[in-house]
Amino acid sequence: MRKVWIHFTLFLTLLFGGAFGAFIQSPIPPSSKQNYYRDVDGNGRLDRIDIKFLGLVSEKYIDDMLDSLAFDWIDSLGEPKHYVALKSDFSMDSTDRRLIHVNLDKRQQTFAPLTALATLDYSSSTFGSASLYLSDSTVFSLNMKDGMAPSIAYAHLRSRKGKGVDSLKIKFTEMVQPVDGCNVLLEYKVAKDTAVKELAASMVHWNLWGTEAVFEFNDEIPLDERLSPRDSLRLLKKCVTDSAANVTTDGIAFFPVKGFYPLDVSIPSLTIADNTPVSDDIPVFQTLFESAEEVSEDSLWELSMEAMGDEFDNALRENLGVGEKFKIDRHKLKIHFNVRIYTNLGSYVVGTQSEIMGDDDRFANTLSRIKLRWNYMDSNRRRVGTGAYLANILVTIEYDGKTVFRNDRDHGTSAFTFGVKRR
Repeated sequence: MRKVWIHFTLFLTLLFGGAFGAFIQSPIPPSSKQNYYRDVDGNGRLDRIDIKFLGLVSEKYIDDMLDSLAFDWIDSLGEPKHYVALKSDFSMDSTDRRLIHVNLDKRQQTFAPLTALATLDYSSSTFGSASLYLSDSTVFSLNMKDGMAPSIAYAHLRSRKGKGVDSLKIKFTEMVQPVDGCNVLLEYKVAKDTAVKELAASMVHWNLWGTEAVFEFNDEIPLDERLSPRDSLRLLKKCVTDSAANVTTDGIAFFPVKGFYPLDVSIPSLTIADNTPVSDDIPVFQTLFESAEEVSEDSLWELSMEAMGDEFDNALRENLGVGEKFKIDRHKLKIHFNVRIYTNLGSYVVGTQSEIMGDDDRFANTLSRIKLRWNYMDSNRRRVGTGAYLANILVTIEYDGKTVFRNDRDHGTSAFTFGVKRR
């Protein structure tokens, strides 16, 4: 009996250590349930593929046995495309000897912002398939799963600078839904700051499929707690999920916010005029250009307007009724100022007109603040006195002969009152 048991044990050892072991080791087949597309940095684009094997693998196994991975995905232009990752992109997982990563982070910008294997825009037959090629020409067709949490694909803000309801339109990288118990879905940080704050909306409007939402911020929300163009935002941890039960995680990338401020002009309500003697080299009015990042001098009488830059271009596109891909031609842009100043009793003091072309070199191809400064002189170049004044101001912006902004039409007024104090 003892000899029979020894022989049986030897048989099992040969069976599982030999024939079956050879089956597992050469080649080792991939899992049919644990292969995933990943978005590791959380920016909404595919950047890694995980392949799980049924047996232990090693760096040597990668070098000797594997050749490449072919997969179909959607490119940045929205077209299905066939990609190949070579074994130089393969690496072992540091904690699981059955798991190999296919690193795609260097090419992720060539992929569409997409975190799902089923979408309204693309048939599942056009993307998501993957095949593993071995060096001996063996091919394994992989059963891939969605391991990517939803993210933001597009964010556009219509900011009213406290003069109305701000609205933020977000397109997601797939169909999503909020997680129960999360009253706030977004967090943000302002430009040039590292502090992260929750972004509470007054109301959220979802589309039927959960692929887009409009977040509104009404007048009750303080200006310093509202989002601005050039800020960045992301989805809150564990507050948004997809159909594959992937939920947003911590530490994912922030998404830059595009948008525009309303085209607007402003003047200070109280200004200070010094007693410097009038000289011939001081004009009654002068046009100045400065960076919008500089702090403006509020004590001087200056009609100011921000122009150029992304937000200005987006405002033009909005008023022209064109898409975001429409290229603004500076040669077709014209800004016109017409200013008349009166005393509080209605007597004419002084006036001027100024026309600025969009290709003016003084803009320096960057966001600028245009200023029309009044140097407190009347039409006879005499200093005005302390008192209340009225300014009749008409500012128009034309593009290719079409008026896209008039302050009297778009803001309902062309009359501004202000005070001058001599010192």
